[in-house]
Amino acid sequence: MSKQRPPSVLVPVPGPVDKEKLAVVLDKLYFLGRPRLTLFHVVEVSSRTSPLNSEFFRDAINRAERGLKPLKTWLEKLGYKVSIKVVLARDVAEGIVDEVGLGGYDAVVMMRGLKRRFLRGLFHRSVSERVVRASGCPVIVVRVD
Repeated sequence: MSKQRPPSVLVPVPGPVDKEKLAVVLDKLYFLGRPRLTLFHVVEVSSRTSPLNSEFFRDAINRAERGLKPLKTWLEKLGYKVSIKVVLARDVAEGIVDEVGLGGYDAVVMMRGLKRRFLRGLFHRSVSERVVRASGCPVIVVRVD
């Protein structure tokens, strides 16, 4: 009998996240057992004139990786298998959707903050909403405010 691999879950981390908020996210994953987690951060390169060359953004990538390492260590102590991935993209939602397409993930867990104000919400879709619509796998959106 072959052993079934644990589910693979992408966890986009927008910036500094405390352990309590991440614990809320993990609580929503109880039905998956102990999934393999990928802590994922997108360094947004908003200017269309800037090249998507990692050498130009090495400091930002290193800063993001350093910021995710304490969360990785904490999760590993809880028994999770965790990896860190930081990418460059023109848009955060597009970066997440691209990673989902390339990475073979079984699910994505998005952390969401407060709702937008009425008028702003009419004209701008949230990152999590855009990922839900464009992703090819289940997306769990967890409110962590």
